[in-house]
Amino acid sequence: MASSITSVMNKPLEKDSNSLKQQIDFNRHIQQSFKELANDFLDVYLDFQDTLPQLPSNNLTDEPYIQSLGSLDFKFLNNTPGFERIQLVLCGPNSSGKTTFLHSFLKIKSILPAGAGPVTARILKFTYASPSNACMILYPSIQQAYIDNHQEEKNISLASFFNNSQTDWKGISETIKEYVTRPKDINEDEFIDWAKRYIEIRIPSPTLELNIDVYDTPGLLFHDHPILKANVQELVRHICPTTVFLYSNAAFAKDANECYLMLRGVLGDLEQPSIFYLNTKQDITTLFTGAGIGSQQTKEFTVAKYEEILPQERLKRYQLLFSAVGIANNLTLIENNISIVEFNQLCDNFDISSIVGRSLLSNCAADMTTQACQRIVEYAMKKEMDSAYAMADSILAAIDNFFDFTTSASYRTKEQWNRIHSNAQKWGERFFEKFQKELSNIMEHINNNILAHFDKHSTNIIERAIKLDRYDDPLQKKTKDIVTKNIKDFIQVVLQEEVIKVGVNEIINQTKAHFKTLVEHEISINTERNELLITAQQQVLMNTSSENLTQRNWLSNILYQLSFAPSAMMRLIRGFRLLPFKEYWNKNILPNEDKYDMMDTLDSFSSLIDESKRRDFAEQYLKRKRKIIEAQKDLYGQNLQQWIKDKKEMFRKNIQNNYKFVLSRLENRENAYKAAHKYFKKFAEIECKLVALKDLAKFNGKLPIIDESLELGRGTHFVVYPGEWSTEKNLAIKKLKSSSIKSYSYLQYLEAHYHRKVTQFRLNDLLQETADLRKTRTPYIVPLLYLFDQYSEGNMHYLWIFMPRYDKSLEEYLQDNISTIKPKCVLKIANDIIDVLILLHANDIVHRDIKAKNVLIYERNLECYLTDFGTGNQSIMNSTVVGTFPLAPEVVNSGSLYNGIAADIYSFGIFLYEILPKTCYNRPDSMNTIYESLKKIALNPDNSLYEELILSCLKEKPGERPSAIEIKGKLEECLHILKEKYCIICEDNLRRCRFQPCKHKLICEPCFNKLPITTDGQPNCIICGTPIAQWTQDEYNQTYFG
Repeated sequence: MASSITSVMNKPLEKDSNSLKQQIDFNRHIQQSFKELANDFLDVYLDFQDTLPQLPSNNLTDEPYIQSLGSLDFKFLNNTPGFERIQLVLCGPNSSGKTTFLHSFLKIKSILPAGAGPVTARILKFTYASPSNACMILYPSIQQAYIDNHQEEKNISLASFFNNSQTDWKGISETIKEYVTRPKDINEDEFIDWAKRYIEIRIPSPTLELNIDVYDTPGLLFHDHPILKANVQELVRHICPTTVFLYSNAAFAKDANECYLMLRGVLGDLEQPSIFYLNTKQDITTLFTGAGIGSQQTKEFTVAKYEEILPQERLKRYQLLFSAVGIANNLTLIENNISIVEFNQLCDNFDISSIVGRSLLSNCAADMTTQACQRIVEYAMKKEMDSAYAMADSILAAIDNFFDFTTSASYRTKEQWNRIHSNAQKWGERFFEKFQKELSNIMEHINNNILAHFDKHSTNIIERAIKLDRYDDPLQKKTKDIVTKNIKDFIQVVLQEEVIKVGVNEIINQTKAHFKTLVEHEISINTERNELLITAQQQVLMNTSSENLTQRNWLSNILYQLSFAPSAMMRLIRGFRLLPFKEYWNKNILPNEDKYDMMDTLDSFSSLIDESKRRDFAEQYLKRKRKIIEAQKDLYGQNLQQWIKDKKEMFRKNIQNNYKFVLSRLENRENAYKAAHKYFKKFAEIECKLVALKDLAKFNGKLPIIDESLELGRGTHFVVYPGEWSTEKNLAIKKLKSSSIKSYSYLQYLEAHYHRKVTQFRLNDLLQETADLRKTRTPYIVPLLYLFDQYSEGNMHYLWIFMPRYDKSLEEYLQDNISTIKPKCVLKIANDIIDVLILLHANDIVHRDIKAKNVLIYERNLECYLTDFGTGNQSIMNSTVVGTFPLAPEVVNSGSLYNGIAADIYSFGIFLYEILPKTCYNRPDSMNTIYESLKKIALNPDNSLYEELILSCLKEKPGERPSAIEIKGKLEECLHILKEKYCIICEDNLRRCRFQPCKHKLICEPCFNKLPITTDGQPNCIICGTPIAQWTQDEYNQTYFG
């Protein structure tokens, strides 16, 4: 198994100048540990798969869960980047301050040429090297740089510039200048050959030393040469970076917008990197002006005032960015009245920076840029870890699927399968009916909103699309063929980013919470563990979510229609013979349809250069695209209906086929269960170590503290200690005894596995909204909060299981209060625990050791919480002797297969006896003790309902015992007996007086004292007229006990 992370991270992260480096190194250790555990999982899983064909069944691999397991996609094992360093790409339009910021970010002097307009066309990589190893490497291409035995065209040492006490940055600049400055007097072929080359600069830098690689890309616009776009695309394909998009104008000017469109157009939907937005050149004076402080108010320009206004000015610039058309697709909507703390939590991919040398309060300007640099690094770390977490979550889902298979393989009767089959079919009918109605409404709104945005932005799109020249580009003067002018390509990307995505996202943002709630709520409704339903959901609706069923698929279909037309091949053929006559076609007037076809052909080859013709073509092209979108409305409605119909039929057939299959192979399920059971320990260990790694990452590598000098509880194999983890105080930590670690180390993983499972059930149950489910909603399970994998000497691993700390166990409470406990308290405790059993049994989880010692309590409100899930099992049928005596008769018969749910009910019957009021607390050691005690204990001499419930739970035959739900009903009856009733005379006070001997309880004491006295000197019962010899007081409010 993979080693614990604590073997390499033996101290918490410090809050000092090296904290970022420590955090990056820590993240690397987490990622590496994830990968090791992924390999462990794959080995165990493949071994398990090899076992299944050996089972005595011809077609057992057709088992529903084995189908699902067998189709697992292990691509997630390769999802994390293969780089040992964070990869950051700087991108932005020319003159956005990118070069200046790069030098500040790297904490070096200026070595790259800077100026207005495009300066370089090559991608530059900066990576760390010691002074003696500093160099510049020129590669033939990006692809060549990332292959084994790569070719280097040049390798120029820069070590000599670091020999003296002062680094010769100017000398470095002069050395690399000819390789990074864009040449002027070259033709297109020469430019392509020059631009495709790739430069790596290895130098000392505090930022690079943090294990960060930084890439500088050319300032691009949409109409730039294809080789520049291809270079960016090739780079992203190789390194999967975080992109920092820089722009100088807070209002996101036209050049920034076009550069952003280029970036999105080049990368496409499937390769969108994480993007951090940096608003550069934010001068201190500009910030103060925005806060209403003019440049003449010099006395107001203080550090304290700067710190006061900075957060709000940063928020203003974020909202300006969000308002830019097309950008909001990737940003979170943040309102004006949000607190700065909330803003910083929600917005981790935006900041502002300043030009230090030109600012008043230069220290503040430097601090602003430093904070931006740190936010960029923190964001990159977070996004890099996201892929590692995704891999871990995929493995955890696969392990959950394995345990679900074992549940499916456990024994069920034909009658149980009939009920499961019926419930699964009913769920499908209900889901698809709601699903079709909701999705139809969403699609209608989306289509209308897209057309509204289309009409709103058409004029602006046309003006930008017909732009022919870029006067700030020196290459434009040399050859127009270097800069493409294709109108269709530009319009298609603008429609994608600024019309369609915006139109879709606005409606999605308005409806996704409701739609997601609908889908997740319907999928989460499970009144029992239903393998047929779960399998159908996984195999037919596995991509059903608010995200998958809205934006992506629908949007990609529209984009496909916009991108391809039936005449594409004809245009291409026609183009070959039209190119020699492009001047003619640009100047002459043609009939409308012919005119459009000719302009379309010219545009495809970037040869449509007449401005009026370009405008005409752009207008006609947009009109055609609008008609296409309009025409899709009915078509998508038809497609939607057919899609839902097909999915519904697939869902029905999936349930029906699996139902028929399990009925035909009931006799083989026990063999499948036994085969899978051998892998419980291994899968549970991998699961727990993955969760422990994720939890350690939550606390940024800070280690928990355990106080082993104080025991909170002790069992056969575990001890519970107090502890804390960072800001989480007052925790209880369950840990395996040292005496058990060698022979029973697997117990800690099984304990945590089942505890994690029931915690998930608890959380899911708390989210249910229907009234019926709310009746059985329960928080009365001790939740598993965190796991920590402690590496010890001798390659031993102790798993720390974190829980909330409670006041004491119920057993301890009963030892002090059993003689005074009130019937209402008894029933409240019983109800708390039976609610837990209803939840567990509905999900085929059995506890197998229900007793007062395994219940924790808050004394202030007597809330009880079930714990100790180490004896649990995710299977109805069991054969292991587990629990505390006295055990159910079928459990004692070692080796026989018994119903774990019925055994839980037996234990609950003993638990009901434990909490009964009595002279002193005792846990019975045999059934005789219970029977004898029940004869002496009188909850009420005339009410034996609770006593009868105990005896019904303890019946010898498992089939005669009540279910958890039936017990709940009986306890509710007992509570009803205790329900408070008001005096029938005054109706103000509670009833208090029970008349003897008739045993009616009707009135309060003040009203009793006012009853008329008969000649016998006694009042009569106001119902039956019997003389009242005396009245007694009890806890029961039934009018009559008979």
